[in-house]
Order: sequence, then C-alpha cells, then structure tokens
Amino acid sequence: MSKVKAVAAGIWWVGGGSWGGLTEVLSDEGSGNVFLIGGQGEYALIDAGMPDGAAAVLANAAVAGARPADIKRIIVTHCHHDHLAGAPELKRRTGAAVAASELAARALGGDAEARKRLFIRDGATLEVEQVLADGDQVALGPYAFTAMLTPGHIPDAVTLTGDVEGQKVVLTGDTAIGDQGPAKGVVGWLDGHWGSNPKHLLRSIERISQCQADLLLPGHGFPIQGAEKVRQSLEHCAERLRQLLAIPDLGTMMPLDLAD
Repeated sequence: MSKVKAVAAGIWWVGGGSWGGLTEVLSDEGSGNVFLIGGQGEYALIDAGMPDGAAAVLANAAVAGARPADIKRIIVTHCHHDHLAGAPELKRRTGAAVAASELAARALGGDAEARKRLFIRDGATLEVEQVLADGDQVALGPYAFTAMLTPGHIPDAVTLTGDVEGQKVVLTGDTAIGDQGPAKGVVGWLDGHWGSNPKHLLRSIERISQCQADLLLPGHGFPIQGAEKVRQSLEHCAERLRQLLAIPDLGTMMPLDLAD
C-alpha cells in the first residue's frame, strides 16, 4: 500500500526507513529519505534509498502523479549506501539521468582513488550524466535549483537550494538532519574512514544557514518547516559541532587534519 506524504506544493516524501523508530517506513527499513519534486509531467528524485525499496518509491511517486517515465533526474546527495544503492534500479525503471558532485561521479564511475577516499568497497558503478560543481544549476522538474558542495559528513556531499511554489527549499542529505524529536541539531555521523571532517561540516552548515530557507528536507528524519524552525535547527547543528571541535586533541581521535 502506498505511503506517499505530501510535504508542500510540488514536494512529496516518497521513500525512507524508520530511522531509529522515529519515522514511518515509506519504502525500505534501511533507506534514507527520498523526496520527489516537480509537476506537469516532469519530476526529480532526491536520493534513491535501497534497492529493495525501488518499487515502493515508484508506487509512492505514482500516487503523487509521477509515472516512471516522468522522472527525469535522480540526485545523489552523497555516496552512502542508504542514499545511493537504489539508484541503478530506479535509473533502469525510469530512464532518469543521474546528477552528483564531481567526487561522487568519479567514484561511481570506478575511479579507484575516489572510491578509496569515500570508503566505497564494492565493485558497483553507476553512470552520472550531470556532474555538479559549486554554484551549478540543476533542474528538479520545472524548478531551478543551485548546487552547493557541502563536505564534512563525507567529502562528496552536495546540498541543493531553490524555490518551489514560493518556498525557499534546501535539500541537505546527511549534512544537516536538524532537530528531530527530542534531539537538537542532528548531523550525519562522523567517521574517519569516510573522510569526515567536523571543521568542514561546520563551514557547510554555516553556508546552508545563509540560504534562509523556509523548508529543510534532510536525508533522515522529518522535514523541518518554517523559516524560524529551520534557522534554529541549523544553529543547533552548528553549536553541536562547535562543542565537538572544542574537545582538546580531537585531531588525535580522528584521522583527519583539522587545520585545513
């Protein structure tokens, strides 16, 4: 049974897992959030979830009005399995073009150094038709969005910002998950194997805050609606990172260079 959730005009929440029991399973238990944006026969998916959830994502999209052939683009916010693994199957079923950051595109294309940097250990590859640099424009259905490179959780992360039916929207993947239930300022996990860097992540959060968005669509948990709630949530993310960076000798605890 379809579990599509309308978020706002032109935006639907069509995939995701329960994320620690906080959210409902929309497509597959292990999946990150998948959002559908568009209208008038032209749509985009932001992230792809897990392979076993592809059929559910498309069923939810169909309820929202998007047939498989109407989905023209799949955006990969970053190369973590719970956001990426469903992309080959969704691409096969829809014919959609894939867009991702340059580092992600190299890794997905099989570049050994890029895959090592992102800790990608399996042999799967995926063609990326649009490589996103900072400031590039990308169409999400009929809406124009701007790509922002937002490393920190993982070096290849990209955030998208644009206007949808009068709302300023940011799609943050796991860079900023924000206030979720009783937890304030959640960010994506940090792991040295992934090239995580809390200093880079703080800078990325500060850039996202400058967008002054009305709606934040994160890679896990619930969407955050309302300009003041988004502002507070991002400030909570930044404060969490400032506290982490204040830990003495943090650089000895994580294999990264905090000075860069």
